[in-house]
Amino acid sequence: MRSSKLQGVSSLACVLALAGCSSKAATTATSSGAGGATPAFNDQYGESAPPSVAYPQGPYGTHVGEVVANFALEGYPSPKASMAALGRIQLADFYNPHGRDASYAPAAGAVDDRLWPTDSPYENAGQKKPLALLIEVGSVWCGPCNQEAGTVLPAKHTTYLPCGGEFMLSLEDGPNAGVAALPNNLTSWTKTYKVDYPGGLDPQRGLDQLFVEGAYPENIIIDLTTMKIAGAIPGVPSNRCGTFESCTTDADCQKCTGLCSDTLGPCTVATDCSVPATCDFQCGDGASCMIATDCTAKKCSPSAFWQTYESLLDKTRPGCTLP
Repeated sequence: MRSSKLQGVSSLACVLALAGCSSKAATTATSSGAGGATPAFNDQYGESAPPSVAYPQGPYGTHVGEVVANFALEGYPSPKASMAALGRIQLADFYNPHGRDASYAPAAGAVDDRLWPTDSPYENAGQKKPLALLIEVGSVWCGPCNQEAGTVLPAKHTTYLPCGGEFMLSLEDGPNAGVAALPNNLTSWTKTYKVDYPGGLDPQRGLDQLFVEGAYPENIIIDLTTMKIAGAIPGVPSNRCGTFESCTTDADCQKCTGLCSDTLGPCTVATDCSVPATCDFQCGDGASCMIATDCTAKKCSPSAFWQTYESLLDKTRPGCTLP
């Protein structure tokens, strides 16, 4: 469960850090089956219990390399198709045990579990199921969660979907920390950020058990062929320069900032100082530099988190543009 670190910490500071915002933990008991049997159906919205589904046997765990329990949400399986009513979303729906088995052939008359059922409520019914699932756990009040939803995830989802990647949103808190999000919060979030992947509510916070730290957003990767946790990080997964600053290209990292030694005024390049030779300032990674070109060795490094996600995809699928 999350610790109560948010009190006194502004959301602006969290946005700048991009490391995530902590929150007061809810006191509602979780419904997960981590460490035991698959969790029982938890009737939050008047639904009847679903039929049994195929899923790996336990024991279930909460760490990388362990099989995740069959957590369930209530939300929109395919928001592009319909947001008229909440539906059930469970991890078992995404289970794809033969997704990487090129020699697999279902028995005569059997269902090919590599494909979405033709009556599936999820996008791409009848087509290949995904191989990797990113679970993004966020909250309305969380600045980095909004930043991730608006500027990071849309492009990533567009790139990864043709390659066998899928995302799933779990919206936990509404506008106030520690207060569970309501259906209207989910609807507003989905419309605001044009979410085109499954998203739902987790009133009993079962997914909290997968948190690396008590902070939002939390991002978790599931290998859908085994249902094992492949990666998990707090904060927004992004490419990095030499420090914790995010970047998209090497040019983003070529920033020398500090003070001019002659005036103690700020400078970004040597020419900002009246006497360039005396401009002694810091590269963005903390090393001292005399001129801006001293920082050019600094590179934009790919996020290890996204590299892990990409390693689970099928780059041979039609439409996949990953190298």
